[in-house]
Amino acid sequence: MITLTYKPKPSGIRYPDDVKTIIDAFKDQGMQIDEQSAQHAWEDYSSELCASWLFVQGYGTPQEIINNCMPYLTEITPPQSS
Repeated sequence: MITLTYKPKPSGIRYPDDVKTIIDAFKDQGMQIDEQSAQHAWEDYSSELCASWLFVQGYGTPQEIINNCMPYLTEITPPQSS
């Protein structure tokens, strides 16, 4: 008998140019986001529209990109130094 297991998804960044565009959109607005968070937020947004990935290039303005990602992100507040 053959035994099968689920093959995990690649762990790298799948669309580096798009992820860079997302990161740059946030950076231009004074916000910081890492590659994994940018990729996962856009994947989740794309999934809501029944797509595995909506290409970011030419998709909208930087503010629209940010607005589309924000529902999937949580703000991290660094601890205050005493």
